[in-house]
Amino acid sequence: MRRTWIVLVIISILLAGCRKDAAPVLEDSISKQALLFEQTPTSVGEKGMADTAQPKLAVTATSLPGYPTPLATYLVPAVIINITPIPTTSTPTRVTPTTVATTAVPATPTNSTTFKYIVQPGSPAYLANFSDSAAGCSWQGIGGQVFSAAGVPVTNLVIKAGGSWNGTTSSSLGLGLSGAAPQYGEGGYEVRLGTVAVNSSGTVWIQVFDLASKELSEKIYVNTYADCARNLTLVNFIEKTPGYNIYLPTVANTPTP
Repeated sequence: MRRTWIVLVIISILLAGCRKDAAPVLEDSISKQALLFEQTPTSVGEKGMADTAQPKLAVTATSLPGYPTPLATYLVPAVIINITPIPTTSTPTRVTPTTVATTAVPATPTNSTTFKYIVQPGSPAYLANFSDSAAGCSWQGIGGQVFSAAGVPVTNLVIKAGGSWNGTTSSSLGLGLSGAAPQYGEGGYEVRLGTVAVNSSGTVWIQVFDLASKELSEKIYVNTYADCARNLTLVNFIEKTPGYNIYLPTVANTPTP
């Protein structure tokens, strides 16, 4: 019995020593938790609310490093999107075919000939007769020039006039040759219609041919006038070029004196 008491006393002494050694460790753990609680900011969701937290432990420790703010304390506002499905009809829509009346349109004949020469912009022009000054107003005709695509006068091309003029209808009211009428320029031609000036509205045409009688332009219809100030119809022809010719104004920088 005495031995049993001795054993119990020894055990009590050992347990008391263990409690004293564990106390600093427990106190240090509580200090670290209090420091972490102090350095963690209040979460966004709790800002502005009354502080209902329990009093924090008044424990300070300067030897421990600061802990970063956990990401869980920053709340990102969520946006809820409601998607309403569009109901689809299970019954297919039946389309009733309709009959459309069609009208046959006759084909428009097209000219398959590609002409080499066209009328130069600005033609026709109407002037007083200056070619035959002796005839004066007792004269009527068509004159002008033929140019290449580069603007060079072209010679030895036939210019033919036809149609109806002064009561006469003919496929050849007159002929001219480019280069044979230098009074109009190096590629000048002239077709004399007659010795009187008369009015006509789109009944006289003029066309360019080569020396082998091949058509080089379409028929160009012109007017004639009984007015002595307009008894000459001036028509220039120019060779077509692929694409477009664009002319830009030249801007010169002139120094100011």
